[in-house]
Amino acid sequence: MAVFPAFKALMFDSFQEQAESAVLRTQMDSGSVKQAQLYSQGSFNRTVTYVFTGTQFEAFKIWWRDDLGLGAGWFDWDDPLDGATKQVMMNQGVYSARPLDQGEGNTVDIAVSFRLDSRGS
Repeated sequence: MAVFPAFKALMFDSFQEQAESAVLRTQMDSGSVKQAQLYSQGSFNRTVTYVFTGTQFEAFKIWWRDDLGLGAGWFDWDDPLDGATKQVMMNQGVYSARPLDQGEGNTVDIAVSFRLDSRGS
């Protein structure tokens, strides 16, 4: 299994977690709505943004292309909230990148954002 690159720097102000629904909700003809649990394990979606140098971003693109098969594969990712390694994939294999302000030595850092889907919780 692929492993997320070690040279990452997570931007916590863009970090967001959303639990996926694991509930079947049924509207009754009369009375209250009924709900039932669908899955034995929950899952989550996380929106993350990492900051890379230009060189790191080029390495990330190679990892995304070769190790993940253009973003289709699962990979191990260290959850910054609990420190556990989780199996995740990029939602639809898509990421977006944007340059940040120039840093020291006129280098440009790159913010790379994507949404992660989990395998279990």
